[in-house]
Amino acid sequence: MLKRKSYKKWTLCFLFIFAAVTASVMAINYAVDPMWCFNHETPYAEWREFIDERQQKTNLLRFRDFKIDTLIMGSSRVMAMDTALWGPCGFNFGVSSCMAFELPILMDIFYKTKGYYPNHVILGIDFFAAATAYGDGSKNNKSKSVQLSLKSSRFISKLESLSSIELCRKSINLIIKNLENDIHYADVKYSSGHMDAHAFYPPVNDINVKKKIFTETYFGCKKTYSFFAFDNNYKDNLKYISKLSDTTKVTPIILPEATPHLRLIAEIPNRLCDYEKMLRETVEVFGGVWNFMYVNSVTSEQALWRESSHCLSVVNTWIRDRVTGIGTPPEDFGVYVTKDNIDIHIKTVREQILSLVNQTDSWSVFLDTVTDDVYN
Repeated sequence: MLKRKSYKKWTLCFLFIFAAVTASVMAINYAVDPMWCFNHETPYAEWREFIDERQQKTNLLRFRDFKIDTLIMGSSRVMAMDTALWGPCGFNFGVSSCMAFELPILMDIFYKTKGYYPNHVILGIDFFAAATAYGDGSKNNKSKSVQLSLKSSRFISKLESLSSIELCRKSINLIIKNLENDIHYADVKYSSGHMDAHAFYPPVNDINVKKKIFTETYFGCKKTYSFFAFDNNYKDNLKYISKLSDTTKVTPIILPEATPHLRLIAEIPNRLCDYEKMLRETVEVFGGVWNFMYVNSVTSEQALWRESSHCLSVVNTWIRDRVTGIGTPPEDFGVYVTKDNIDIHIKTVREQILSLVNQTDSWSVFLDTVTDDVYN
């Protein structure tokens, strides 16, 4: 009898502790909402980190009932683009390392969560997005698992987020981050009542820190370009976006890359031909494309970039200005390429890129200090 009472007491004690821990985890996760499943203010976690931006942004689409007119799509290079640049009721669906083969799935996610297509799609296109593999060499579509998650009920999805101990740890870290005002690159200022989710890309003022970040980015790009293989389905993936509905306007934009990356395209065999193929196929699909990826005053000026891959917010404003015909962007920044001018444009850009090998610009102070030996 004593053993039975002792066992019962132990069981009740265990259940109480389990319930208390579970309740605490769920309470913290609900209060902070690290995966963006709810819509309430969290003043002690105003700044957030991207844990899995594909899933987090999908959760915003799924669990917040806001009308979206303008959708921004693309890689990390558009993740800092403020939707307000393009008008009200926008959503930034940019995700890191977004490949062209992800676009149909991401758009399917949007349609399944909202039940309609947006009126306007700002499609940011990267050169590397035309490849068959991500920068780490993997080929498995990163958006497929998020697409599959939509098959779970809304209740189950929220319950999984609430009960995760790992997410609870991240929630506590987010509270500490905000209390210490420890805001970093690519963090997100988060609040309820809207759909904004663009990332914070601050400038790097310490030249030595900037050189270090540049070195990592430059050699990461060099590695990616070395095994780049053009995706034969690139054009078909763009066609899916171009034919969403009769009411959807798509504005394709080939995003700028700084001249150090353009040098790599000139130096690595076949990359310049791949760049030209990407440009031609994009024009074939959309009839025209705004191209910012060539040698100009913006791509040549390091002060306008955090590092050679991600520009500062003023450049995004200039992109908007050039595309919409407002404002005063630099005169040489942005060319609308069509079938009528593509041949001369490609000829001009090829000459510019090839001549970079014998030229210097503001990036030279970074290029002069990096070598393969130093990096390795």
